[in-house]
Amino acid sequence: MKLTVNILMLASVTAMLAACGGGGGSSTSPVASNPPPVPVPTPVPVPVAETPPPVLTPISVHGTSYANAKEQGFQAITLPKEVEYSDAYAQADFKQNGTVMLFASQLKYDIKNSATANTPSVFAFYSKSANGAWVKETQMIDTPNGCVHPRKAVVADFNNDSKPDVLIACQGYDAAPFAGEENFLVLSSASGVYASKAISSKPGFFHAVAATDFNGDGKIDFIATDTTVTGKARMFMGNGNGTFTENTVLPDVLSKHYFFTVEATDVNGDGKVDLLFGADENIGGSKSKVVIGDGTGNFTGGRVIDLPNDASNALILDFVVKNGAIYALRTSSDKENFYNTKAIQKIDINSMAGNTVFAVNGQGWVKWLIPTATGVVSDNAQNAGGTTY
Repeated sequence: MKLTVNILMLASVTAMLAACGGGGGSSTSPVASNPPPVPVPTPVPVPVAETPPPVLTPISVHGTSYANAKEQGFQAITLPKEVEYSDAYAQADFKQNGTVMLFASQLKYDIKNSATANTPSVFAFYSKSANGAWVKETQMIDTPNGCVHPRKAVVADFNNDSKPDVLIACQGYDAAPFAGEENFLVLSSASGVYASKAISSKPGFFHAVAATDFNGDGKIDFIATDTTVTGKARMFMGNGNGTFTENTVLPDVLSKHYFFTVEATDVNGDGKVDLLFGADENIGGSKSKVVIGDGTGNFTGGRVIDLPNDASNALILDFVVKNGAIYALRTSSDKENFYNTKAIQKIDINSMAGNTVFAVNGQGWVKWLIPTATGVVSDNAQNAGGTTY
């Protein structure tokens, strides 16, 4: 009885193991199914903040044309091809957006053909492209027609809008009868378009101009050298709107000399504007001079000082005042080397003793001077090759 029960129990257990798959090595265990993959979220790109373009501060206009040319830190430039022989050019922030632009003129008349004696020059503004090339801004001036023969361009604010304007010394057809012409003004406007016009006055053979507020009335005036007849310098008082009234507030002694350049700046360090006149010292005993100003704009009582001469380079075309010295840009006016030498004369302001520190023949004259840390250099890179004097 007991044996039977045991056999039955063994059979029951065997059946249960067979049903469960346990005990038989040949049975295959079921494979558990893999869980579904957990989706990986796509990274959301973090926006990169754009670097805003630098905010450029407008380059302000100084109170003298001398400072606007020689105290703004401008570097020597290579002029655009069509104006590479221009004498009348100037740098300034003409758009008032913090970038330096160029104003330049291009002569169009033929000195050998009197029929072209009234052909106007071309005035234009230029800005720098991304690759550094000059690009003409054709929409910035109301007319490209300028004076016949522009000799020098200077920058000042003649209409009190805090924007740079350009004053151009004009001489007219450079051959007999040397009739001369009026100076020109290129005046800023609220629209950004500059207006070019002649300054109403008796024509002259103007070689140079210099501008500042001579009489302290808050309006920019200018002085011009006129080599017609007696070579008299002429002063024009500004009305604050781009018009002028000629005045006679210069010493009579100045009318006896043939001046080809003029600058208005503080020479002796007393905070008052003085006048520097560069003469052709080969003509009738002409002398280059300094006229010391008293701050009123009336120079008739000012002290007049003769500058030392240089017989080999008798014509002064520009000045820089720096570190107690006057640097005079000179060239020859004699027939053999007419405008074909370049020399730099350094004059001690206290003693008025002069020393020619650089001179070379046969290379033409240096264009307008700008100061450097150690001396002066031409502002025209083509003309001077970067030479510091």
